[in-house]
Amino acid sequence: SFKSSLKTLLFDHAIGELSSHCAATIKLEEKNRQTELKPGGNLYLLSLNRNLVCRPSGKIYRVGFGEHDLSVDEGTEYYLDVESIHVHPYWNPSSLASGYDIALLKLKDPVYDNSYVEIAILPVEGQILPSQSECYITGWGLTSPNGSGATRLQQAGLSVVSYEICSRPEWWGATVNDRMICAGGDGYSSGCQGDSGGPFACKSNDGYWSVHGIVSFGPIYCNIYEKPTVFTRVSAYLDWIFQVRVGNREIRRNIRHAERLGHGM
Repeated sequence: SFKSSLKTLLFDHAIGELSSHCAATIKLEEKNRQTELKPGGNLYLLSLNRNLVCRPSGKIYRVGFGEHDLSVDEGTEYYLDVESIHVHPYWNPSSLASGYDIALLKLKDPVYDNSYVEIAILPVEGQILPSQSECYITGWGLTSPNGSGATRLQQAGLSVVSYEICSRPEWWGATVNDRMICAGGDGYSSGCQGDSGGPFACKSNDGYWSVHGIVSFGPIYCNIYEKPTVFTRVSAYLDWIFQVRVGNREIRRNIRHAERLGHGM
C-alpha cells in the first residue's frame, strides 16, 4: 500500500533510504489486545511461512491496511480478519536453501481503496529480472543492525544480482537457488531484521508495480558487501498460487485466456 509511488506494498523495513508512504501490517489479536508481527504481505496476501505457522492458541490474525506511522492513528488504517492460511507444502523450516518460503493469506472480506491502498500485480510466470534492475523494498524493521525498528514506513532501492553471481562461493554459494532473487550486496542498502515477508516490487514502463519477490533472508548484520538480501521469486510459484486461489489448473487456464482477451475476472 503506497500513496502515489509504491502504493500497494506491505512490508517491514529497509536500510538506506527515506520515509515512504502507506503499507500494511499483520496483527495477532486476542479480545482487545493486539500484537504487531510486522511481516509484509500482498493481496491475496503473499508472505513467508515462518511468519505465520507459529500462531499462539486462541489468537487470530488480522491484517492492517493504509499504515504509515505505527506510533499514531492517522485515520488511513483499517483492519481485516484472515480466513485461512496456505503454507507451501514443500516448505522445510530446517532447510533455508530448499526455498518454497511462501504462504498465502485469504482475507474474510474484500480490501477497499481508501486512496492509501492499491493492489500490486503478479509477475509473468517464470520471469527473471535482468541483472542491475532496480526494485524496492519497504517496511518498519531495523534501521541499523544494532538499532530499533522504524515507526514510519521506510523504503530502499536495491539492484538485482544475477543468480550466477549470487551463487558464487564468496557470495551466498549453495544457500541460494534459482527460485530466489538476490538484490543489494553493495554495503549501502539492504533489508534487515523485521523485513521478512515483505515485497520486492518493480515498476514497469506503463507505471504498474509488480511484486517480484518476498524477503526471505539476509546476513545477520544486514548491510554486508557481497551478501545481498535474498527473496523468494514469486514468478516461480504462480502455479501453486493459482492452485490455492481457484483450485485447479483448468480454471486457471480459462481465467488467463479471459484476461488475454481483456475480460478480466
